Amino acid sequence: MKPSKLIITAIILLALISLAVPKGTCLDVSCRAIKARPSPVYNETALGLGYTGKGITIAVIDTGVDDKEHESLKNKFVAGVDFTKPINPITNPDDGSV
Repeated sequence: MKPSKLIITAIILLALISLAVPKGTCLDVSCRAIKARPSPVYNETALGLGYTGKGITIAVIDTGVDDKEHESLKNKFVAGVDFTKPINPITNPDDGSV
């Protein structure tokens, strides 16, 4: 392919790339998918209750927290520990300590 055609092709491909910004919740789809039902007890969403989370500390136990990228966690993440690696790795699985 000639360099000029390659550049034109690259420009066309770049024009097709766009940012997918979330537009809102998809409760109409997700609720049906998980077979959720309306609750007479918990009928308000958390956002409608007026809570802000100010003054609250939360511990997250997860397989991975993207604290540097997640907008809500920036400058708020205190510490992280990797619990996936054993403290005392098994050196001899036949010694009865497993």
